[in-house]
Amino acid sequence: MLMATSPQELEWFDEYAQFVVGSQGNKMKQIVNSYMINRYIANRMKPGIPSDSVFYKKLLTFTILLEQWPYQMPWMLFLVVENLQQEHEIENRTRVMVNELVVRQLKLVKASRLSSFLQRYSVRSEIEF
Repeated sequence: MLMATSPQELEWFDEYAQFVVGSQGNKMKQIVNSYMINRYIANRMKPGIPSDSVFYKKLLTFTILLEQWPYQMPWMLFLVVENLQQEHEIENRTRVMVNELVVRQLKLVKASRLSSFLQRYSVRSEIEF
């Protein structure tokens, strides 16, 4: 059973009604029905989110976009996901490169400290003999 809309959700529908392409009541009815189903699924997956939260406003916006442009939105989502994956790969590569540089620098520092220690030790050993 679907829940009734909150006063905040009604304000959102009024706010976004101007962006609905075409003035047919059927399109708005389709958007309302789709939103109610999306909201029901979201409530089942993650209960406890208040109905006036930003999440539901974004869900309504997303539902309108999907209903208005059903063929373009999947392509745009694909591009967004692809871009995020590329950014993640770049971050991972950068992190690996930085780690490698840090390890090299630590090895150099250890080697220089070791050589300076050995130099001091060898000088002292020469003095002692």
